[in-house]
This record gives sequence, structure tokens and C-alpha cells, in this order.
Amino acid sequence: TVLLDAAIKGYSATVLAYGQTGSGKTHTMIGRLGTHEGSHGEEVKKDDGMIIRAARRLFRKLGESSSQVRVSASFAEIFNAPGAVNECICDLLNVEAGNLQVRFSQNQGFFISDLAVSDCSSVADVRAVLEAGVQNRRVSAHALNRESSRTHALFTLYIDSEGDARDKDGNALPKTYGKITFV
Repeated sequence: TVLLDAAIKGYSATVLAYGQTGSGKTHTMIGRLGTHEGSHGEEVKKDDGMIIRAARRLFRKLGESSSQVRVSASFAEIFNAPGAVNECICDLLNVEAGNLQVRFSQNQGFFISDLAVSDCSSVADVRAVLEAGVQNRRVSAHALNRESSRTHALFTLYIDSEGDARDKDGNALPKTYGKITFV
């Protein structure tokens, strides 16, 4: 909750699942998608992972706020392609984009160029983006897991505050551009 609160305030935060192969990192982050009726709903289900749970908390907190906030999401995958010298980056929401590049700018910091970003106005929208991206992940079987991802996925929620929010003294608050990335 501290990381999500920081992202709402305009900071960049990362939640990283770390562990050995087959330990449940992907399940912890993504959960079990498409297993419950009405999986595009707003309510958090017991099989939901950290991403959907964070989205639920995010929209609940934003509903209590008076500021105008725009939420969007992207979903990328880093993998080792056969014969490639370096890792490749794929947009899971636009697989036709090919191998994307990591760039740097003074305004944005590090970013993935040409990465598709989808607007999300609800938990259901975040769930739809997550489910669409999961369908495009690369999987490969190994001894510990029949459907192991064998890649690194980065699901990012962008939280842009562009409203007319005011502090307790009536002064306009600055615009903020936060994000939380789930790896």
C-alpha cells in the first residue's frame, strides 16, 4: 500500500516478485485469470493477483479524491530470443510492434519506445488489459511447471493527476505523473 500511495503522489514504484523457477511469482502477480464467471467485474476475487488487488485499491482511493486523475496501463515482456545477443522487448498489447527499444529522456527517464498504453477507468479495464496481455506471453514447459512463462513481464499502471486539486490553503497542486510497475 505504501508503494501504491507513492505512485498516486507522483513517484515511480516497482513491485518485484523474486524466487526460483516454479515458486509462484507469476501467480502472485497475475493470479488465475478467466477462472471465475464475470471475470471482467469490478470485485476482487480470491484468485486475483497483486495487480488486480492494487488496481482495486487504486480506484477506491481515487474515488475518495477530488482531483482529476487519468489511469492507463501497459504490458511488456523481456525475453531471450534464439540467436539474439541481447534480450528482446515485446509489447504484449501489440505483438506486431516487434522488438522495442529502451530509451532515455530528461522528461520521462527510462522508457520503452512505442509501447502501447491503454486508458483504464475501472478495475474491469485493468483486468481486460491484463488478460489481453497474458494471452500473448511466451510459455515453455520445464520440470517444475508445465506452462512456465520463461520471460519477465512488466505490467505498469500510470497514474497522472491533471486536475484542479487544491491544498488546504486553496493553492493549486502541481500535476503529478506516477507509475507502479509489477515485475
